[in-house]
Amino acid sequence: MKLKCALIDDEPLALDLLESYVRKTPFLSLEGRYSSAVQALDKLLEAPVDLLFLDIQMPGLDGMEFSKMIKDRCRIPSHTGTFLKHPKRHSNGSPA
Repeated sequence: MKLKCALIDDEPLALDLLESYVRKTPFLSLEGRYSSAVQALDKLLEAPVDLLFLDIQMPGLDGMEFSKMIKDRCRIPSHTGTFLKHPKRHSNGSPA
């Protein structure tokens, strides 16, 4: 049995990476990929999936609000991208 899944992320590279993982996973069937929660809402209400990979921080309708709207229709493992910047330093290595 394959789990029907969909991807929602506003970052194209994240969507591509998630899609590549899903396509390499034999028990997952990719049913859709969306660049915003608003774009996905109608589609997923019409044809729910078993599993949704959903970004949390997105413009407009964010992942947390979206998950509340469809929480009874599918399982949602959340992912976020965290990028840390190195603190600025002086040429001698001390914090700026």
